Amino acid sequence: MLQSFPQKRTVHNFPNVIEVQRLSCQSDFFTPNLKDINLKHKNLEDYFRSPTVGLLLPLGSKRESYSFPQTLNYALELGIAPERVIVVHSPKTKTVVDDLGLKKKGCLVLNEADLLKLFDAERIHSRFAVDIAKHTGKGRAFAMAFAYLKYVSSWKTLKDLFFLDVDANANQFQPLHYLGYAQAIFPDDQRLFLLTAQNNALRDNHYLFVMREYWRHESDLGRHYAAHFDQLVWSLTGEIMLRWDIAEQIPFAISYGIESVWQLFAADWVASSLSDSQYKIAQVVNPQTKRDGGTVGQSGRCYDATMYRQLNLMAWFLIKHGKPLSQFTAEDYHTVNTCLSKADRTVILPDNEDHGLPYSVQLKSDLFIPPLAMLASEDCLRI
Repeated sequence: MLQSFPQKRTVHNFPNVIEVQRLSCQSDFFTPNLKDINLKHKNLEDYFRSPTVGLLLPLGSKRESYSFPQTLNYALELGIAPERVIVVHSPKTKTVVDDLGLKKKGCLVLNEADLLKLFDAERIHSRFAVDIAKHTGKGRAFAMAFAYLKYVSSWKTLKDLFFLDVDANANQFQPLHYLGYAQAIFPDDQRLFLLTAQNNALRDNHYLFVMREYWRHESDLGRHYAAHFDQLVWSLTGEIMLRWDIAEQIPFAISYGIESVWQLFAADWVASSLSDSQYKIAQVVNPQTKRDGGTVGQSGRCYDATMYRQLNLMAWFLIKHGKPLSQFTAEDYHTVNTCLSKADRTVILPDNEDHGLPYSVQLKSDLFIPPLAMLASEDCLRI
């Protein structure tokens, strides 16, 4: 007689499992479907037409230029006015910005090369051991755009700022529909971040997770970070909503996916490190399978593994340093960034559909950019 086997293995089927129970997430957790969203479509449009809502789009590479127009049109069709769309772009994508006529459309267009002039890069390097002139990435771009919006051209009505990755098919997975549903239909003055949890199965990254188990055996701070990660449903997406009034207090990560680094530690800074914090983190599940846009971009598990490795690395150095970001001084940033800058080698699995040997990879680690308020207090801004 043939023995029957279960079709699927779940956590309940793992060897030596004693008990399984669902965790409750830190605060709000939304699982809408398109039917729920379409019933509230008028509310969504009214929300995105509000002068309190803005959208920040990064355009860093030529590859992203293939799907960028689609992402922009998707946002505009939902009701966001062009003058409330901020496009921060690298010098190498200037021709794309010009060809699309973004300024004529009314968008606020910010060139990273111009924004860099707002910062004293030499002093930042000396004080915090991070070279923002040399290292580039989404985190740096956003930090510079935040400085412009806070200190140069203040947006007095801005309350909710959304971010979208521009290298994916926005019409297909409709990120603003899901984020907007949670924010417009279930507003909460205590909500600090709204994060997207999404199925990225096309990237074959279901086996990737935050390696936090050893943290909780390291120290009280390790237990704190492990508990924090336990309550977040993580996936590699760049679709986020940020409460704007605390932007000056947020540290950034300079290079790798902003979606997997800075908002988590910023959330720690204002939310989970204080038991009586007034802030919450919310998550909304987007059930659509995310597809990379453009003619390239199936970077798959190599890239994903690198970002998860980076997230683990930064958290581990914080734990070993023994202080949460909420207590960091300039000297602490210098110490941790110096350590991170020496962590320049790892081993990762091959990319999708490549079953060969792993790669030994030499790469620059992500580094922390301190919050704007600290940069200002240390005379690092030319504003």
